[in-house]
Amino acid sequence: MVWDRAEIEVHRHEDGMWMWSASFMADSEGSSYRVGPKWGKFAETREDALFFAVEELEARIGKKAGSDAALILKWLNALKDNPEAFK
Repeated sequence: MVWDRAEIEVHRHEDGMWMWSASFMADSEGSSYRVGPKWGKFAETREDALFFAVEELEARIGKKAGSDAALILKWLNALKDNPEAFK
């Protein structure tokens, strides 16, 4: 099977708040869920939702030492270093 290494989804809820999901597959370990209100992950702005998704992925990947984890962390750092990513 082919999996994306990491994915962030951001959608606007009907009440105007923003929801996110943060999923990954790294070195035979992963976690995945679809964005939706049942998870209770809400932010006031799209930028905040993206920020929280990045923070969540960083925390869940932690200090995994594999090459997939390293690529995901590099991508997350690039997102944080680019202010345009959150606009």
